[in-house]
Amino acid sequence: MNFKKVFLKTLYLLSFCLVITAAFLLGNVNGKGQDRFPSYEESVIEAVKQVKPAVVGIKTYGGYYTHYPLEIGSGVIFRSDGYILTNAHVLLRANKIMVTLASGKTYTAALVAPAQQYDLAVLKIPASHLPYARFGNSSDLELGQTAIAIGNPLNFGWTVTVGVVSALNRDVLAGHKPYRHLIQTDAAINPGNSGGPLINTLGNVIGINTLVWEGRGSMKAQGLGFAIPSNTVIKVADELLHEGYLPQFKSKVRLGISAYDLTPGLAMQENLRVVKGVVVETVEPGSPAQKGGILPGDVITKIDGHRILGVHELISYIKREKPDTIILIVVWRNGIKRTLRVKLEPSGQ
Repeated sequence: MNFKKVFLKTLYLLSFCLVITAAFLLGNVNGKGQDRFPSYEESVIEAVKQVKPAVVGIKTYGGYYTHYPLEIGSGVIFRSDGYILTNAHVLLRANKIMVTLASGKTYTAALVAPAQQYDLAVLKIPASHLPYARFGNSSDLELGQTAIAIGNPLNFGWTVTVGVVSALNRDVLAGHKPYRHLIQTDAAINPGNSGGPLINTLGNVIGINTLVWEGRGSMKAQGLGFAIPSNTVIKVADELLHEGYLPQFKSKVRLGISAYDLTPGLAMQENLRVVKGVVVETVEPGSPAQKGGILPGDVITKIDGHRILGVHELISYIKREKPDTIILIVVWRNGIKRTLRVKLEPSGQ
């Protein structure tokens, strides 16, 4: 037996093993090892990397204080030619809308169309070839799955928070405005997150973050964030882009109110005597509704003897009428039923 050859082969083998081991250890020290992160963390990181470039910060200006923003919010680019989705409430009273991209570039945005009924709006900036987010199917969501929020909370841009889908199809009354069929999440959402995306670990947008519920009085809440489901967002955005409005809300005549459905749950919250109808949120000055005596907080239950159980029934009935028609509207106000005469006007008036 040639002991010299055996010794040399053994020495070569040991040297090879040492080199491989050193490379493996060095890779892990440098953060390049295969097991740098558990697979769950890796999926979150990759999802954020994928969507973050499509998230924007929004500041609105108006009124007397032109150097200080009225509102701060977030948005998400959904088309590469500069179309952005955000919440409608972020844009209230805005005369000027500024959008900042993840790259640091800032643009003045134009409001394409709002959909106050869904608290959504579409903006357009003069840019092209932009990174954009892809939307997932919110009907496939499962309780407990990971939910990642990206946005501009309190002007801390491109902040990432992680939680789970806590509940589905939640109805919430916030600031006298109803929100229907929302996604509930415990991913931290704060002022400025509004309009930003809620995404899954695949990097698909599953919702648009819209509000956080803080509770009432001594009943304080934590971890109750809500987002508009992606399927609703896609449908509304498509209609706003192609029609400039939501077709189901267009009419030849106008009543001059904004309103929301009264549900038994909301009736209990507000201690109302009726449990079905339409709650008047605002009344336009000089509108047929104001002239006819309708007030914010009134609950509409009938028109011309027909029961009104929700906003869509109210709109459908009004759309059938002609200008200058007088309708009889039954409202409940402070526990008292009243019948009001309202003369409809052309929608352009």
